[in-house]
Amino acid sequence: MSAPFAQRLYLLRHFHASPPMPGQSDFQRDLDTRGMLQARSLLAKTGTAGLEFSKVFSSPSARTRATLRGMGIAEDDSRIEFVDALYDADEAVYYDLTCQGVQDGTLIVGHNPGMEDFLISLCREVDGVPPAMAGGLSTGVLAVLQVPRLAGAMRPGAARLEKLLLPDIA
Repeated sequence: MSAPFAQRLYLLRHFHASPPMPGQSDFQRDLDTRGMLQARSLLAKTGTAGLEFSKVFSSPSARTRATLRGMGIAEDDSRIEFVDALYDADEAVYYDLTCQGVQDGTLIVGHNPGMEDFLISLCREVDGVPPAMAGGLSTGVLAVLQVPRLAGAMRPGAARLEKLLLPDIA
């Protein structure tokens, strides 16, 4: 990677969740069978790609916690910081979270539409929308970004989309 883009940031939209059960809040929704299959598929792909996460910021919802477990990251892992603001966040929350700079290998696990809006804003130089995002940032998609190393440099257009890893199960 070149000097201005000296580190990676990973954005993972949670895996597919079940619809809410009667009396259950959106926050409490867990992964369904499709989401668990997505987790297995993406975990295999990240392992073969040699991706390592140094720090993890996650929404505290049930489905994002289950997404972490699906990626082989225990909830009590010292790398994790649960950030209440990531649940129902807009792109400004993602910018606020990253504006002080991020460690190389930071993973953020969150929700749409805020995560998708942040990704598109942060990577403006991408010509059009990547085919994998034509219908929006699908559940279980992991975006690998090259980001600036300097604190305060995280702003619209400041990053490059390196690749999108998609689970084999849509």
